[in-house]
Order: sequence, then structure tokens, then C-alpha cells
Amino acid sequence: MPSTFRCLWYNLPALILLTCITSMSGIVIYAFYFECDPIGAKMIQAPDQLFPRFVMETLGAFPGIPGLFVAGIFSGALSTVSSGVNSLTAVMLEDIIKKFIVKDISGLWATRISKVLAMSFGVISIALVFVAEQMGGVLQAALTIHGIVGGPMLGAFTLGMFIPFANTWGASTGLVSGFGIAMWFGMGSFASHPYHLEASLSYQGCAELYYNATSIDIANMTSIPEIIRNNDDIFPPYRLSYLWMSGVGFAVVMIVGVVVSLITRSKEEIVDERLLSPLITWLSKCMPGGKFKEMVLHKETWGMSQAPLRTTSVISDSDFYPRKKASISYISDSKLS
Repeated sequence: MPSTFRCLWYNLPALILLTCITSMSGIVIYAFYFECDPIGAKMIQAPDQLFPRFVMETLGAFPGIPGLFVAGIFSGALSTVSSGVNSLTAVMLEDIIKKFIVKDISGLWATRISKVLAMSFGVISIALVFVAEQMGGVLQAALTIHGIVGGPMLGAFTLGMFIPFANTWGASTGLVSGFGIAMWFGMGSFASHPYHLEASLSYQGCAELYYNATSIDIANMTSIPEIIRNNDDIFPPYRLSYLWMSGVGFAVVMIVGVVVSLITRSKEEIVDERLLSPLITWLSKCMPGGKFKEMVLHKETWGMSQAPLRTTSVISDSDFYPRKKASISYISDSKLS
């Protein structure tokens, strides 16, 4: 099994455990504040403060536990930010600077440029914190941005794996269209602030609300009419929840990619079945598109009644790696050239 597969399988149990722990934490917090909504009671100002308040109320009496919690939050945030900044720096250096700006660059200058890029991306990330603050909670902002970017990316990979006749034009056009529409809907929803009906909340368990209770004469009270809020004046796509941004981007990429690929495809195009999902390979006879290039070619399949015989060449790597006994073989056919 390749090392990449092993890494994924080793990471899967830890990821499942982490997801279960965070989900259980949310259930416990909901049960703890079931009869007292801290946000409605003005105990906290934002949903992001709910978990820290829960830790302080339940574990604040134990010395060192709140500090350990804060240290864990900071370490997790710094780990995520550092890996993202390093990834952006590597992609910028390898795919843009070395290919289009300075092709021959020494290791010293590459290191210096990497440091400058890392610092620049770090400053930009910190500056965007003030923008993300206006997008609601941290979870909502993260899911919105991830949906706008991740949905079209998932659509592009799905298009290539499950659509045999997908080509470069379809994938690129679909990716740009999906990203643009998802960005449009997301930014429009952020600017218009649509109203979402909230569930009924209880304040019966909030003892702090009853400490300063004051008697009020009902005869002198004035009734205030209830304001009915709706989204009739908001453009319908802007009413979508931020959870739908990834689905919108994915759907647009698939639809546009399929249509553009059908328009621009070549009938003589040969598709390697190893690049597709095994399910699509099995269903390939029922789908339009190019023919599949098999590892073993038969003359009857390709209509080569007078085709020359195939030749097989073997390249052994024993000269370079004496301990290895594996060899790489490939099949050549003059009809493919």
C-alpha cells in the first residue's frame, strides 16, 4: 500500500474520534444551557464565547484547567494558520514565481522570497480577521468561505472522475462559473443580512435575571405591536443559508462542465479508464463520450484487422536500486502514435 494511502487510513480514526468529541461537546453544552440561553440573557455577546463560558462555569474551580483550555485553543489556531500560510507560500513560489517570473532562481533567493511571502500572507490573514468578524460567528465564517471555495473544487474533481467526456474546457469553465456564482451568492447574503427564524428559547434557568426584578404596574404599560420580519424585499438567492454555498458551487460546476464538455468534445478522444471511477468504467457503455484505452489492446476492439503486433519493453531499475526487484513495463502500439 502506498504511503499516501497509509497516511489517510491512519488519519481516519483520529478524525472520526475528533468529530465525535466535538459533537458530544456541543450536545453537552446544549443540555447545560437548555433552560438559559446565554446570548439572549446578555451573558455573552457572540456564539463564539459559548464554549469558553461553559469551560469557566464547569471547570473554573480547578486550577490550571482554564489556562490549559486557552493554550489548546491558541495552539490549534496557530497550527492551522501556519500550515495554511506555508502552503500558500509554496504554491506561490513554485507555480507562479518560478514558472512565470523568475525561472532560474537560486536556493538562497528562493528562501528569501519564501520568507517575504510567508510574512505577507500572515499580515493579510490577520487583516482579514476584521472582515470575518462581520460575517457572524467563527463557524459561520469558516463554513461560508469553505463552501464558496471547496464546493467548486469538489465539483471539478467529481466532474473529472465520473464524467468520461469531460475535458479541459468544461472543467475550467465550470470551475470559474461555480466559484463566481458561489461568491456572488455568499457576498450578497452577507450584505443583505436575511432574516432567519430562530427556535424558541427558554430563560427559566437564568437565576441572574431575577436578582434585580422590579414590580411594574400593568395599568400603565403600553402594548408594543409585534414586528413581523420577512425576506420579501431580498433577492431570492441571497436568502440561502451559508450551508448551501458549497452545494451551489458544486451544482454549477457539474452542470456547466457537462454542457461545455459536450459542446467542445472530440469524437476521436481516447479516455484512459484508470482516470475514472470504477463505477463509471463499468457503466461506460451506457454513457456518451470517448473510448476507453485498455491496458491490453485487442485488434477486434479497435477495428485493427491489419494492425502490427504489440511490442512490450521492460525497464528494470536494478541498476539504480540493487535491493529492489520490481520492474516497470509498458505497452507500445504504433496505432496510438
